[in-house]
Amino acid sequence: MSEALDIFVGPDELAVEEVTPLEGFRIWVRLNSGVAGELDLTEIAKSPWFQRWQDRDLFEDVRITPSGRTIVWGDDPEESDLAFCIIWLYVELTGQTWEEFRQRPKSIWSMPELCRFDGIRITIVWFDHNPPHFHAKYGDVEVEVDIRTARLREGWLPRV
Repeated sequence: MSEALDIFVGPDELAVEEVTPLEGFRIWVRLNSGVAGELDLTEIAKSPWFQRWQDRDLFEDVRITPSGRTIVWGDDPEESDLAFCIIWLYVELTGQTWEEFRQRPKSIWSMPELCRFDGIRITIVWFDHNPPHFHAKYGDVEVEVDIRTARLREGWLPRV
């Protein structure tokens, strides 16, 4: 749980300033918003995905990505698949629920418009689920398009 008062920082400004491995599967994390505390990752370490943490050297090799938006484990921060994003860290440190977090000012959750053509509005949400995707909206109809494959994930759009 957080040791410090939370100073509101917008989502694009929120960043990890410090991460330190501790005994067991615990880490100390401090964010630039003033939120700081210890996270116990013991239950997560039991999942098959995080079994590699059994190698203590790997667990202690936790680091902050250059953007400050993610903590990762392993030699190459850009390629690591053992990672936690800033929002998960923030929610865990403050003890908030996801719903409480999402109640922050609505301007945070607005989808910036990337472009508009033929009545189709292309937007992206900075805090959204994987895989990486964008939203395309035409009137009341909306789709999600996977950025990596350019395939529709959900919905449909009429021909324009």
